[in-house]
Parts: sequence; C-alpha cells; structure tokens
Amino acid sequence: MRCAAAAFYLGDHTLEEALAAWRQDYNAPTFRQRRMLLARLGTVIRRLAAEAETLRRRHGQPLA
Repeated sequence: MRCAAAAFYLGDHTLEEALAAWRQDYNAPTFRQRRMLLARLGTVIRRLAAEAETLRRRHGQPLA
C-alpha cells in the first residue's frame, strides 16, 4: 500500500518533487486526519531517495 502511494507521488517526477508534493499534502488542513498514512508515506519517499543516491554513488554517477 505505501509503495503504491509513493508511486502515485513519484509518477513522472523526481524524488525531490515527490517529497515536495508530499510535504504540501502533509501540511494541508484537509489531510490532517490522514497524517499517520502521510507520515509513513514520507518515510517511503525518503528511503527511495536515499536508495537512489546510494546507487548513483556506487556507479560513479554525479548527484543531481
């Protein structure tokens, strides 16, 4: 479920854009009731970003 939700935020966006969209939703008044789900989703997005950074470093690619 969380990975599917993270995929929704990622779509065709970079991880940084997805995290910015997540932050905007997390702070929106209409999402306050779903804050626990969004908090977990933010963790998934941050983990994906960390994995992507690790892979780029391993393969010698410059960080964006």
